[in-house]
Amino acid sequence: ISDDISIFNNFMIKENGYISGDLRYQSGSTLIYNTNGIHNRSNEWNTGEDIYIPDNLIITGNTKLDIGTNPPEGLLQIHGNLKIQEESILIANGSTPLIQPMNIMGDITIDNAKYFMG
Repeated sequence: ISDDISIFNNFMIKENGYISGDLRYQSGSTLIYNTNGIHNRSNEWNTGEDIYIPDNLIITGNTKLDIGTNPPEGLLQIHGNLKIQEESILIANGSTPLIQPMNIMGDITIDNAKYFMG
């Protein structure tokens, strides 16, 4: 996807998926990573204005999400809940360590995930 798009419900990134534009998240939106491999966070989860920040984040399907790659210019946030499931991993200290904290305003659920690294 190369154009800016508004997300009203769920937006799922699957294997080899990426965007080059910006996503604009509406209230109640969820960003889902389901890549069955390594995925480097990019434009799909941005910093700055609230509209670029998803309400909820789900990492599933054996996804290894590296949030330090493509270092964000500001604080990474989730307005709601973070759920890591199905042997997935959140990596904050990967090839490029995240140098600032991540702000999760809701609950964190780790369900059958191998690791939670942060």
